[in-house]
Amino acid sequence: MSVFVEAATGVESKEHATTVGRSLIASQGADARVTVVIPCYEQARYLPDAIASLVAQEFTNWQATIINDGSSDNTVEVAEALIAAYPDRRISLINQPNSGPSVARNVAIAGTKSEFILPLDADDKIAPSMLGKCVQLLDTRDDLAIAYCDWQYFGAQSHVRQALDYDIETLCNRE
Repeated sequence: MSVFVEAATGVESKEHATTVGRSLIASQGADARVTVVIPCYEQARYLPDAIASLVAQEFTNWQATIINDGSSDNTVEVAEALIAAYPDRRISLINQPNSGPSVARNVAIAGTKSEFILPLDADDKIAPSMLGKCVQLLDTRDDLAIAYCDWQYFGAQSHVRQALDYDIETLCNRE
């Protein structure tokens, strides 16, 4: 599977990609080309905006899995309401005891056969063209396995953060 690196809004200024052994990535067949994995712990209030940013995508061959990671807020009710509000979209909910965002993401990833995965935090949004641009880039460049972009903060902060060139050592030490 390919992985889109997390991005808040997918600002369209600069696209990044890298080569990391695409030959090791095998499509397992899929209902949707992209699965968006949304771990949620005590962030129900943000879920409607995250899902709205998915529904607004120009690229429509996606599905979303919301993972309620043991939240005590109304995450389940909000997620169920969003699933009901968008019956024509493939949105599902997994409930699990609190295990942290990495475990939540991995649970959802293990259950998908999509070619591409986008980890999206519940308090993040993506630009309407993000999925389409990333899929197009990965489709046209066999030497690429990861696509990611700049991001824009919203709320208390509202500036664009330029994504760094991909370097695994830098990412592990900085981010």
